[in-house]
Amino acid sequence: MGRFKRGRARKRLSDRTSPPQSLIIDIEGSKVSIGSGDRRLELEIGGPPVEAKGSEGKAQVGARMEGQRLIVVARSSKGERTTAYDANEARMLVEVTMTATELSRPLKYVSTYNRSE
Repeated sequence: MGRFKRGRARKRLSDRTSPPQSLIIDIEGSKVSIGSGDRRLELEIGGPPVEAKGSEGKAQVGARMEGQRLIVVARSSKGERTTAYDANEARMLVEVTMTATELSRPLKYVSTYNRSE
């Protein structure tokens, strides 16, 4: 990849992997609402994927539970992003795995959020 393309790729990757300052997750029965800033996404756990629009285009987004972890998968024509939310009393770990044709292998990272009252 040339220097120009590499610079653009780094910027896009940085934009996509920078965690939001705050994150709100509400689970009521089979409904989950995930919000950050002025954006909010509502999904049915175990339900069919819904179309979500973002700065990078459209994706089909679905949610499921694996034990106590909430797993959200977003699929688009460009790749896939799986986000696992694992909360306890004091904090929440957010594990992200991204795959795309432009990436030579899956990209994984973890963010930690402290619970606020």
